[in-house]
Amino acid sequence: MITRFLSMICCLLTFFQIAYGVDVSVQMHAFKGPEKPYIELSLYVIGTSMTPINVDSVNVQSKLEVLMTCRKGNDIVLADKYLLISPSSLIQENFMDVKRYALPNGKYIVTYELLDLADSLNAIILSEEINVAFGQSALELSDVQLLAAVDEQGQNENMMKNGVFMEPLPFAFYHQDLDQLIIYNEVYGLDQLEDDRYYATFSVATREKPGINVLETHKLLEPAPTIPLLKQIDIRDLPSGNYVVTVGVHRSDRAELVHQNVSFQRSNPERDVKAFGETAKSTLATSFTTDIPDDSLRYCLKAIAPVVSSIDNEVLNYVIKNGSNDSKRFFLHRYWTSQNLNQPEVVFNAYMQVAKAIDQLYNSGFGYGFETDRGHIYMKYGRPDDVITVLDEPSAPPYEIWFYNEFEATHQANVRFLFYNPSLADNDYELLHSTAIGERNSPRWEIILYGSAPTQAAGNDFISGTKMQDNFFRNARRYFEGN
Repeated sequence: MITRFLSMICCLLTFFQIAYGVDVSVQMHAFKGPEKPYIELSLYVIGTSMTPINVDSVNVQSKLEVLMTCRKGNDIVLADKYLLISPSSLIQENFMDVKRYALPNGKYIVTYELLDLADSLNAIILSEEINVAFGQSALELSDVQLLAAVDEQGQNENMMKNGVFMEPLPFAFYHQDLDQLIIYNEVYGLDQLEDDRYYATFSVATREKPGINVLETHKLLEPAPTIPLLKQIDIRDLPSGNYVVTVGVHRSDRAELVHQNVSFQRSNPERDVKAFGETAKSTLATSFTTDIPDDSLRYCLKAIAPVVSSIDNEVLNYVIKNGSNDSKRFFLHRYWTSQNLNQPEVVFNAYMQVAKAIDQLYNSGFGYGFETDRGHIYMKYGRPDDVITVLDEPSAPPYEIWFYNEFEATHQANVRFLFYNPSLADNDYELLHSTAIGERNSPRWEIILYGSAPTQAAGNDFISGTKMQDNFFRNARRYFEGN
């Protein structure tokens, strides 16, 4: 099923996905059913991350093979394999699947193996832990579920609950066009407690200051075995940032009896830029950014894109496209003072000196050099400790391997990046594979690199294999693994 929310964020959320391939969000929540506990699994797929299949001369769709396994320790206690098909449409639409499975109490690892049936190279494996623990006390709460939208009607019966259509929120991310924080939660066993006035509290705090609520609302509870809580909170004025929403049950004397929480991200660049305008005038009066020429502001902002946080990157893009010169200067001022409060201009100038050098070194004629894959990685992680460049290896386009001995960003050692140039255009290198956490990881990188030799895959399996046959002129794996 496609909904107004699913179609809206098609291109907005890909930066939250850790692995490359099929771009998905998996949400898992535990609830206490009338007879048994159950888990609710929501799978959200970005349509444009799939290879389109022609339905007719006009419409396309995507087909995703899903294998879900649930393990407790080393034992598989649950497995489900099915085909997920997107709607037939003129464009590739996002699509969602919701399933529920009964499970007894315990800690489980849920694993999804996802395969694009139109492209065997487009696959991904995701795992997440979920804890089902009910019956431990008289009063209990389900997991807190964040929703993108609610309605009285819906076509997907799996997304109906208590007579209400509930669309799960993918990526725990509220875009600026979503002005309502929608929370669903269930309270169990309130009817077993002594007579009193009980109420639920819904509070929102920043992740940096969890004890200070920026939003709070309450709801009086009527005793019942199961109480569904559906709450909407206006967040149109909530600044961009990382937040924690907490649902708690209290007695009349305000004592908290039980609580559950969940984190989410809010992106609200229009509100942030408006706030910039309200404070920028006095701040910029003494800021080093007043010396930056108007026609250089965009260049300076694009240069810091590799190093700002994901939330700030959303605001940055908005400022670049829609912000006034004052808001652009304020963003630069805010970022560089956060890096060095006493000497922001010094670190800014040092960074821009590197950015200009990288722009010239890796410029491919499309955008700036620091926007290319190699330029982005250099600006984000610094100069590699070693580089191997190969220009004339048979069956492979030109490629480079970068080595980092100590990788402060993820506390790893011996991190490697492999870039290749399949187009053979000047400086048009793409990141193919890396061992860095959070960067592109392609287990079939060697098969892709030597794509002009499809009959020489190890084991003669070019479709699902991950390695090529070894020979004297095929050195990429030896270089990459340091052999």
